[in-house]
Amino acid sequence: MDLGYVAFKAVWFAARPGNLLLLVLGGVLQRPIADERRALAVSDSAERLMVPAALALQYPDARLVITGRGEDDQTLAAWFARIGLARERIEYETAARNTLENAVLSQRKVQPGPDEAWLLVTSAQHMPRAVGVFRKIGWSVIPYPVDYQTGGPQTLTDWPDVAANLAAIGVALKEWVGLLAYYLLDRTDEPQPAPDGA
Repeated sequence: MDLGYVAFKAVWFAARPGNLLLLVLGGVLQRPIADERRALAVSDSAERLMVPAALALQYPDARLVITGRGEDDQTLAAWFARIGLARERIEYETAARNTLENAVLSQRKVQPGPDEAWLLVTSAQHMPRAVGVFRKIGWSVIPYPVDYQTGGPQTLTDWPDVAANLAAIGVALKEWVGLLAYYLLDRTDEPQPAPDGA
């Protein structure tokens, strides 16, 4: 059974060192836990950090920007350093509190050129709303979804775990409400942004 997620497929391009541009939507750090334990604490959306970190390591000249309030945490910077990603390679936009602010404040910070191809990295279920917002402000990004929560279409026989499936429905409803709210608030131009060419 499909929960209604718009499945953005990762669009890869022949990246050459020096032209890989990564914009990561934050919201991954668990600040109260990290502050109390003085250790890196992330949510179950940690792929938002792991995947771009791996790409940045693969492409030493890649530009990596992480957007979101609180995402410049010292424990995060220390983790990046431990895996070999130098602190100076990572840029932070730390004021954004929501997807609209992620887009607007990141655009202001990086001032993307018309020929630059930025990969937008966020959770798959969040990608439609994020892409819709970026399109609305005139920034054409390449969706690079991570953190998939489903394996694709499912049948009723795939649904024996009621508690886990209720949680998944909650996530889906949050995104559907977010899509509708952003459309009604004129933050996106379409109620269900689809991949280019779809």
